[in-house]
Amino acid sequence: LLQVFYFIPWLRSEVLQHICEAEFCLTCELGFLFHMLRVGAKHNVCQASNLLRTLKQIREVAALGLMDASAQPPGGQLELGRKIQNFGRFVLEQCMKELSGATHVPAHLTAPARLFG
Repeated sequence: LLQVFYFIPWLRSEVLQHICEAEFCLTCELGFLFHMLRVGAKHNVCQASNLLRTLKQIREVAALGLMDASAQPPGGQLELGRKIQNFGRFVLEQCMKELSGATHVPAHLTAPARLFG
């Protein structure tokens, strides 16, 4: 799913330009991961360790059960699909919140809010 986000040009561009002082900023960590995908894609494996550490620090992630593998009921393929959808929605919403705290937010960044509103 994170690779899918990487191939959304406007999202990749904004995330790569984001810099802030927050200790646990999902957008900063996603930007670092995007950078590593861009420069090391041919020869290196990209690990999302810092991104996972940041996700574990965000309360909403635990509240939504996005990181808890044991929350999966037996035979719950539909639940897994919903969890993936919720994770994607959460990442986009969190990035939009963090990007809106920046000094400049382009108009096209409001599109995810309309889609997932």
